Amino acid sequence: MPKVIIDTSGASEGQFTSYDGPVPPKGLYKALFKRGWWVKSSTGKPMLKVLFILETDLESKRQYNGCPSFHNVTNEASTAWKMKELFTALGTGAKSAVDMDEKGNVTRIGSARPGKTYLLIHSKIEMYQGSPRFAIDTLAPLPNTVVTEDIDAEDMATSYEDSMGMVPEPGTDDSWGDSGFSDDSWSSNDEMGGEPPF
Repeated sequence: MPKVIIDTSGASEGQFTSYDGPVPPKGLYKALFKRGWWVKSSTGKPMLKVLFILETDLESKRQYNGCPSFHNVTNEASTAWKMKELFTALGTGAKSAVDMDEKGNVTRIGSARPGKTYLLIHSKIEMYQGSPRFAIDTLAPLPNTVVTEDIDAEDMATSYEDSMGMVPEPGTDDSWGDSGFSDDSWSSNDEMGGEPPF
């Protein structure tokens, strides 16, 4: 039988570096928005897939740096709250343009750029094939994050039409609720000396 030998010894890690560390416990973590891209969900809906990488300065959590977490958000009315949570956590406002290249890779969400924007992940532990796995429960902006973009409905419709062939209804209800985080939620944390727990 023919055999092909493939040498990858000179290849770079590319977009994703393997993580061999422990599963981070449930908690609050600072994470980098590493990359995003559009795919189809199992039901055929457009879905934004986002990769976050944990990057914390807190000594007690540094062992988890590099841990990846994927976040999937379909582009439909029933999950609009989840898209709003992502946009708000990235500091871009509730309505944000999602720009991408010709391959469907996200180049920016509002003013947030992959590899340059940080946010907070409140995590949970899920079981996957019999093993515990780090998973996103909710997202929030870093404290003191300034919303840098809140585009109007017409710009948003044009952006979605260009990128996904879909146009959201102009003037739809924008009251999707609050993420449940406050900027001063850690300010009285005595055991951390007033330092944020991420």
